[in-house]
Order: sequence, then C-alpha cells, then structure tokens
Amino acid sequence: MKVGLVAVDGHNNFPNLALMRLSAWHRSQGDQVEWWSGFEHYDRVYQSKVFTFTPDFNSVVNSDEIITGGTGYRNYGTLPPEVEATPPDYGIYPQCKKAIGFLTRGCIRRCEYCVVPRKEGDIRPAETWEEIRRPDSREILFLDNNVLASDFGLEQIDRMGGKPTWVDFNQGLDARLVTSAKMEKLSEINIRPLRIAFDHYEQRDIYIEAVRKAAEYHITDLSNYLLYNFEDRPEELYYRMRINVDLCEELGVTIYSFPMKYHPISDPKYFRNRDYIGKHWNRKFIRSVQAVLNSTKGKIGRGVDFFEEAFGRDVDEFKKILWMPETFIVYRRVYDADLRERLADRYTGRTTHDCDLANEWWEKFSRLPPEKAEKAKEIIALNKFKDGDFVCNDQDVLDILSYYRITRDDAER
Repeated sequence: MKVGLVAVDGHNNFPNLALMRLSAWHRSQGDQVEWWSGFEHYDRVYQSKVFTFTPDFNSVVNSDEIITGGTGYRNYGTLPPEVEATPPDYGIYPQCKKAIGFLTRGCIRRCEYCVVPRKEGDIRPAETWEEIRRPDSREILFLDNNVLASDFGLEQIDRMGGKPTWVDFNQGLDARLVTSAKMEKLSEINIRPLRIAFDHYEQRDIYIEAVRKAAEYHITDLSNYLLYNFEDRPEELYYRMRINVDLCEELGVTIYSFPMKYHPISDPKYFRNRDYIGKHWNRKFIRSVQAVLNSTKGKIGRGVDFFEEAFGRDVDEFKKILWMPETFIVYRRVYDADLRERLADRYTGRTTHDCDLANEWWEKFSRLPPEKAEKAKEIIALNKFKDGDFVCNDQDVLDILSYYRITRDDAER
C-alpha cells in the first residue's frame, strides 16, 4: 500500500504525533509512506488538522481513500489501539531531536476553553517514560495536560529522578496541585523549563506560591502561557505579567511568559477564523497587545525596565498603550519624547523622525469631554481607520482619529 501524509497545519511546524504513529505503523506492515505529493497516486491519504482556524486542505488529492482526523476537523476520536501503541516515526520530522509522548491522557478539570475533556475524557495512564524516550536523544517533550493529577504520572516523574534526561511538560502544570512533595520530585529531574499555568488572575495567590516552591527547590528556569481575551479584563493580563516580572526580581528566577489569545473551540462562527473578541476586550486592544508582543518576540522575560518600556509602568500606562495608535506603539522611541528622556542612558541614538506625537495625541484624547471620548472609543475599538470605515462629523474626534492614520511606512521614511 502507498500511503500519503498531510499535516494540514503545515509539516514544518510542531511535529504531528498522530501522523508519526500512523507512519510507523504502516511501515511496520510493509507499506510505503511519504508526505503527500500532488504528482503521485496513493492508496490512502491521511489528513490531520490540529486547529479549527487553519484553512482546509483544498488541493485535489489523487487517492483511493482519504481519511481526515484531528481537533481541527472537530473529530474527537482516537487512533486504533494498535496504532496508538506504535512508537512514533521520527524520520518524517528530521528536525525534531526530542522524544515526544504522553505519560497520561485526559484531565480532571473541565475548563470551558479546553478541548481535552471532550476529546480524551478523565485522566488515565498512557505510556511509561521508558516507552517514550528515544535511544538517540536525551530530551523528552511530554504533552500531558495535567500530569500532577495522576498517581501514575507522579510515579513516572519519580522514576526519572537522577536520569541524564532533559524534560519539558510543554502543556504546563496545574498550580492548584503543586505541593512541596511534588515539587521536590520535579526538582530531581532535569526539567527545563518548568511550566506552571497562570490562566486566571483570581488564582494569583496559588500561582505565586507554586513559583515560590519551585525556587525553594532550586528550579529557576520557568515558563508559562497567559490566557487572555477569555473572561478576563485587560488589566488582569497586565497584573499577571507584572507578577512574573516581580517574581523574577525577588526570587532570582527566570520566567518567560507567553500571552496566548483565547479562541473558541465550539462556536461554528470561529471555526475558520481567529476573529473572536472577549466581552471585556475589543479589536484595538487585541491588536495593541499583539503589536507589543511582535517587538518582544512574543514573550516577556526578566527585566523591569524592559517590561515597563513595553507594557507600561503601571496599569494606567498599560491602558494608555492599549488605546495608542499602533504606529506609536511600534515606534515608541520615535514618537514618545518622555520615553526617550526616561531611557536616555540606554538609547543614545536619535533619528530625524524623533518627535512627541504620542504625548500630543494622549493630551488631546484625555481632554475629550465624556460624550466625545465615548464616540472616539467606539470608532477606535474597531481598529479601522481608512476612508469609509467610520462615520463621524465631530472635528475634535476626527482630529484624534488622524493620529491613527499614521502608518509604519510614515515612520520609516
């Protein structure tokens, strides 16, 4: 049998474990397996899709049989048991140098934003760590969703203690389940980084205590994802980022934070796009956060000065950045004289474009009477500023909106 594989999300991205197992199983049956080519005929083609918003695979597939699967197709089934038990074929992803697998499947939580309970059900054992490891690698990437909730998972962590293997639980650990005993077990393996979930600001005390326990057991390389645009308010994202920056300073640890925008998994309106806006957010706020993250390469690490330059010295300054014209965000040092003065010892270079339009805009924006400010915010929130995108006859509001029409090209001329 000639088998073709299609990773709809892109086969140069994160390795698709389902396709890796299918490839290995078919090869064990003597079948020919390769990445799909539009020039070949196949007996069977597997199309795997992880994300619902990934565009569908619309190429004509010359195959007797096409099998689609994955959460991107809203298919929550599992591989046949004999395939699931087959070690992955790492040969189809030569760039992947780590072993990949699950110690456990499922989760004890029922988070609205997560597909795992629907797809995998309650937590249960999957494989031992010895079954997952590769003979040609000392690195393991575990995809468990809540390993600390499983006695089997904890047993595997215990058995890895002292082994010359680098470990990453890349889906994060549940701070609510962290204890001193569990953190001590984690400290006995080469975990890098330790990822602790911090999805909700109201869980800040639990999260902070978990990080303190990590530092107590000399785990100093940490990371996490920060969910936003769900039911949170924008200021709660700022507070969570600030907590991480302050913990780095206090404890002498490094925490890399990656804000991740919430996207519904069950609403058909958003299966093919990423347009969802949370009830406390708007399109401009989302775009502002993304503009800052583009300049920080998507992450926030150590350094108070670096953080405050990017996201503001306090929550009021953060909110100012959220409303700020995008070009002013991206080129803050060009458009903000106060920032240049504050960081004069770090940034000594000057450009012919240097001005103070950011503060000029903010002074006018802040002086708008309530009814005009509300009108301006209604328009700005949509983040569309071209001719015909909005209707407004108020000259004060139009003056504010003119700053939003300054483009990146204008800044680079």
